[in-house]
Amino acid sequence: PEKEILSGFAEMLKHGLIADKTYWKELICIKEVSQIIKPELIKKSIDIKTTICNTDPYDTGERKKLNFGHTIGHALETFALSLDYSLSHGEAIALGMVAESHISWQKRLIHANDYLLITSVLHQFFSSFSIPESKYPIIFSSLEKDKKKIDDKLNFTLLNGIGSAVFDQQVTPEEVICALKQL
Repeated sequence: PEKEILSGFAEMLKHGLIADKTYWKELICIKEVSQIIKPELIKKSIDIKTTICNTDPYDTGERKKLNFGHTIGHALETFALSLDYSLSHGEAIALGMVAESHISWQKRLIHANDYLLITSVLHQFFSSFSIPESKYPIIFSSLEKDKKKIDDKLNFTLLNGIGSAVFDQQVTPEEVICALKQL
């Protein structure tokens, strides 16, 4: 189904954003869902993920880059479930990438133009998702349970330019709130 193809596409876009600028540029030329299912594109994503996982099989370093978009994305999935709203994993991760790209921009890790491009591409395929501020505690409750949290610090993987990511980046609740307002 198209929704599942788009879920996979969110992960493909993530792979380009965290590891391969050339691949990202190739993916953003896609304008229709039917163009996503190309064996060479899928293989490139598999290769990127395999390389990262083989480099760090115990998830102690480089493999954390695969978490980009997932910290806020998983919280959005949990929030949607609490509302009995259908939000696929890919949709949640795409929205998480929008939010975490915003945090990357806030922290001056990426340029504003890169943030705007990322947001534009993701919103071309994935709908916005508005969360009333009164519901932010539900999001933060999920973030408090995130596996990447160390002590009382929220740790994220953020972009350090398109095609590059940095992990173990501490993010404040205020930065998360600002990012949630961008969805």
